[in-house]
Amino acid sequence: MSSEEIRMKMALGGKSEMNGQSTDDGDLCVRNLIVDVENVRVLKEVSFSVGKGKSMGMLGPNGSGKTTLCKSIMGVVKPTKGYILFGKKEITKLPPHERGKIGISMVPERIGIFPKSSVEDNLIIGAVSKLAQDNVKDMLEFIYEKIPILKEKRSLPAECLSGGQRQMLSLGRALMNKPKLLILDEPSQGLSALYIKKLRDLLQQIKKEMSLTLIVAEQSPIHIKDLCDEFLVLVAGQVSGFYQATDVNLSTIWQRYIEG
Repeated sequence: MSSEEIRMKMALGGKSEMNGQSTDDGDLCVRNLIVDVENVRVLKEVSFSVGKGKSMGMLGPNGSGKTTLCKSIMGVVKPTKGYILFGKKEITKLPPHERGKIGISMVPERIGIFPKSSVEDNLIIGAVSKLAQDNVKDMLEFIYEKIPILKEKRSLPAECLSGGQRQMLSLGRALMNKPKLLILDEPSQGLSALYIKKLRDLLQQIKKEMSLTLIVAEQSPIHIKDLCDEFLVLVAGQVSGFYQATDVNLSTIWQRYIEG
C-alpha cells in the first residue's frame, strides 16, 4: 500500500478523537490543517469535526484565523498541509464551485453581493448544485417566505438594500443552493441589534427545517450562544479548546481566550 493510499485510508476510515467525535462521525472533518499566507503561518495543525445537523460556533479575536479557516473549508484558500473531509469524501483539492455542487455554501464576512443586479438575480446566482438548479422556483418561494423583504424588493438593484437587508440577501443566496453545510463568517458584523436577532432567529428556523450543518464564526459568543451546539476557540491560528453549549459558561470563554 502506497503512502497516499495509507493517508486516504486514515482520512476516510481512521478514527481520531476531535472534540468528542471520531472523524467518521462528522458531516465535516478537518484534519491537521496548516495554512500559510504570504509566508505567514495562519492556521497551525487545526483539527475538528462537526456532526451532521449540528452547529458549531467558531470563536476568536481578530487575526485568530477564523476567516482563513472558513475560506479553507469553502475552497477559496488552499491549505499547505492537512485535509478536509465532507461526508467521508476528501475535498481538500476541490475548487469552490465544485464544493458548491456537493452542498457547501458560505456567507462571507464581506457581503459580496452584485450591487447592480436585481435582488432576485442575486438569489438565483446561488443555485449551484444540480438539486438547486432543478428547484429554483421552489427555492425562491422558500426564501421569500422566510425573508419577506427580499420578495418585496426582488426587482430592485441590490445596491438599494440597507446593510441588514444585504446580509439577509447574502444568506438567502447561500440558501438557494439547498446546502448541507452552511458556513457564516461573522454574520453579525455591522448589523443592528434588530437584524442580529432576525438573523439568529432565521438561522435557528432553517437549521431545523433544512437539517443543516452550520459553522458560524464570530468574535463574541453573545450573538450565537443560543444557536450553536458546541464551540471551537481559535487563538493565533491554533485550537485552544472545544466546549459543549450546555456545559460551559460562555463568559469564561470570553475572558480566558478572547480578552486574554
